[in-house]
Amino acid sequence: MKEFFRLIPYLTFRRLLNLIAYSLSVFLSRIFKRPVVWNNPYGISIEIAAVCNFSCAECALANGKTHRTNSFMSCDSFQQTLSGILPGTMYLNLYFQGEPLLDSRLDDRIREGKKKKLFVSTSTNGSLLDEEMAGKLIDSKLDKIIISVDGASSETYEQYRIGGDFELLLNNIEGLNRLKKEKNSKKPLIEAQMVVFKHNEHEINNFKKLMKAKGADIITLKSAQFYSAESAQENMSTIPKFQRYKTDRNGQVILKTDIGSVCKRLWHTILINSDGKVPVCCYDKEVNHEMGDISKWSQRKIWKGEAYMQFRKNYLKGKREHICTNCDG
Repeated sequence: MKEFFRLIPYLTFRRLLNLIAYSLSVFLSRIFKRPVVWNNPYGISIEIAAVCNFSCAECALANGKTHRTNSFMSCDSFQQTLSGILPGTMYLNLYFQGEPLLDSRLDDRIREGKKKKLFVSTSTNGSLLDEEMAGKLIDSKLDKIIISVDGASSETYEQYRIGGDFELLLNNIEGLNRLKKEKNSKKPLIEAQMVVFKHNEHEINNFKKLMKAKGADIITLKSAQFYSAESAQENMSTIPKFQRYKTDRNGQVILKTDIGSVCKRLWHTILINSDGKVPVCCYDKEVNHEMGDISKWSQRKIWKGEAYMQFRKNYLKGKREHICTNCDG
């Protein structure tokens, strides 16, 4: 709800029309079982960094499942991507697989997004969020920062966030909140996020209390995604609400949630990797389904291009690709 109210100032008449077109497109696509795309994406995610200083167990980047030709998005590619943003787009995410705070040009890229009058957010493990970095993010008018915490103690946090320091993270979150007050700034909105595993589920209540005390504006709990049945069986939370998978009659681990006849991700967000490639969505981490390349085609051509439309058509007909088996909808 706090984020919703922060978005209102960015909702121009044209963007409102785009949201209406999005809703109608999804509705008609569901009814007629063929892709109707009258809208442009209302969100765009740009992977500015394809490197990370952590080695988290279930991270595709840490496990070598992603193959980028570069570590950071070039200035030219970033400018090309921003200049090609389609009318109606209002939300810019500066993250995907890597750690955005490793990008020395992050604050400049936030400013470029703000010049386009976009709501700008990023997501981080928080280890590099020292006073200098916090000051840059506040001064650049970043709207929202998601910080992955994943525990309420050093023991649980560092079990998954390999390479992290829990006490340092807490100090960084507290420092960001303190600096916001000193600068009399309401930005960025701080969202503390916890992926719930079997090993940390007992700390949920402590996590909520701790993050509230440290100044988080939003506290989010998420189910974990896994890349093997063995890992899911070993590490998945015992709490039904945070179980993304179930075991079928044959003992196979399968997705628990039915994400429905229409995957809304295919209608609302476009994702650009650091190398300029466009995967079909954020679950296509290895880019097995490339929709295009911004160095060759415009976002408009990609968004309503043959590859995207065919993928949407197949989905509406009930064809689910492998990446869909990890999506919680």
